[in-house]
Amino acid sequence: MEQAGVQTRSQARQEEACEEEVSLAAIMKFMQTQSERQEELLQEQKVQLQEQSERQEELKVQLQEQSERQEERYEQLQEALQEQQRELQLGMQRQLDAFVVEMKEEQQQFKEEVYGELQQQKCEVRQLKSVLVRVL
Repeated sequence: MEQAGVQTRSQARQEEACEEEVSLAAIMKFMQTQSERQEELLQEQKVQLQEQSERQEELKVQLQEQSERQEERYEQLQEALQEQQRELQLGMQRQLDAFVVEMKEEQQQFKEEVYGELQQQKCEVRQLKSVLVRVL
């Protein structure tokens, strides 16, 4: 009986040791699983960060391109505005030149009319003088 008691105790210790080993193995397995999961999450985060970084770089490039296009457009508009201003100035200069020519023509015509009237008046004065000389 004693032997049966020793065997039972020995068997109980073996079972307990076996349970501890199983429990320890389960804990190790759980820790391994957790470690693997954390590694997976870390890798996913790295991938997401890399993708986000790439998207940001793409956006940066797009923004730079857009900025360059806007700068080109601004320069084109500046050139167009300067061209319009030159055309406007030329148009105004042409109008002014035409006005000056017209004024000179009118002035010349006025001079000719005044000169003609003056000549006519001189002629009339001569006629009056000659009439006056005859009368006197």
